[in-house]
Amino acid sequence: MDDAALLAAIREHAYLEGDFLLRSGKRSSYYLDKFRFETRPELLEALGARLAATIAEIEPDAQRIACPVVGAVCMDMLMVDVTDVADVALGDRVTLIGRDGADEITADAVAAWAGTISYEILCGISKRVPRIYTGGQREPGTSAAVP
Repeated sequence: MDDAALLAAIREHAYLEGDFLLRSGKRSSYYLDKFRFETRPELLEALGARLAATIAEIEPDAQRIACPVVGAVCMDMLMVDVTDVADVALGDRVTLIGRDGADEITADAVAAWAGTISYEILCGISKRVPRIYTGGQREPGTSAAVP
């Protein structure tokens, strides 16, 4: 499915027009219902293929597997469809940002994929996500590094 067909399918199955009250309290005249979208495997597959192509455009040497997100992001968790990933098992490590062996996904790369800056990506990580300090000293009782 090419980009034009993907956009047409999204408009047909998930694009709604009307008067919508958003979580922010603002109103909108349109809404993309991702739940309608994600119940159509062909659309998820096409979106995953487009995502993988975009990653390859940004980082031609990337050795990463892109999987579509399925369902809503809930607190600090999300679900992805790994149907087509070989040798995947419960408990396997998933790296969203950071280094895993020779591969690395930087906040700058995630920001480029999202069309924003790395500062916004890093500030969006909940304080419930543990931070692991790997160098220097920490000031006792705080998360601040000692200068």
